[in-house]
Amino acid sequence: MKIITLLTDFGTQDGYAGTMKGVILGINPHVTIIDISHEIPKWDIKAAAFVLHSAYRYFPSGTIHVIVVDPGVGSEREILAVQTKDYLFLAPDNELLSLIFEHERDCMVYRMTHREKYLADLSQTFHGRDIFAPVAAYLSKNVPLSEIGEPYQDAVCGLIPKPKMDLNKVAGEIVYQDGFGNLISNISKYDLAESGISENAVISIKGKTIHGLRTSYSSLSAGELLALISSAGFLEIACNKCSAADILQAGAGTKVVIRTS
Repeated sequence: MKIITLLTDFGTQDGYAGTMKGVILGINPHVTIIDISHEIPKWDIKAAAFVLHSAYRYFPSGTIHVIVVDPGVGSEREILAVQTKDYLFLAPDNELLSLIFEHERDCMVYRMTHREKYLADLSQTFHGRDIFAPVAAYLSKNVPLSEIGEPYQDAVCGLIPKPKMDLNKVAGEIVYQDGFGNLISNISKYDLAESGISENAVISIKGKTIHGLRTSYSSLSAGELLALISSAGFLEIACNKCSAADILQAGAGTKVVIRTS
């Protein structure tokens, strides 16, 4: 059975996500639809890219990932279908797939051109319903990419900035704040290893200094700031039973530096 995932900034107040599911099931009633999230901050392409990168590999091979965080809906931006070894991604060409292009090899990229696979009454403001949903449904029925679009070589990427790495020091920034107020950076565990930084590191953020990398949120008392490697493999600033984002008044774009002690 084919799986289609949905990742959007639609929220759940309105019927947008549900409408997409209705379109998909109207074309392929046998597909399984799974919500990764509909609570991406509005228009936050960088957050969507990070959440996608954190989640997509945990789905079975053959899963179709549909991502609609699309401030440019109705404009001249392209809509992409990207085939990797194990997955197929549908997303606007707005740098949302930057981390996929970075970590997946041998990507085949197509842009959507075959309007006969769209809904007939195409709107300018709801391409999630009118393009992404029907195209995903047809792809789940093994319609080839050549019947959906044409090869494309100009996909936009480079959204997530690279940390600046030196011996015994890495400087980066926060790229995502989760629902608990944890602040997740663009500094990976591999960056730390390459720079020779161990669990005895010193982390600086918003004028605060945090000593050491912990292995759990409960390793310090409630209300204390801590640093650890997140489940996605990136340096995370957290607080036991409270929001690090609130305590630090920090969020996406906040600078963070980690160095040996």
